[in-house]
Amino acid sequence: KTHYDILDVPKDATTDIIRKSYLEKSLKYHPDLNKEHSCGEKFKFISNAHSVLSCTLERQKYD
Repeated sequence: KTHYDILDVPKDATTDIIRKSYLEKSLKYHPDLNKEHSCGEKFKFISNAHSVLSCTLERQKYD
């Protein structure tokens, strides 16, 4: 899966769209809010995808 797939956003998504998707998914999968075993791992992927895609330089390197 790509970072775009993880956040469920298109490749040309704006930083606002990326941020909105990140906030929605982080609330859904945050390990403190959801005790399901796999949520901690999903949250790490979501956080990593957000950190790369929200930084212009990192996003350019990734693309």
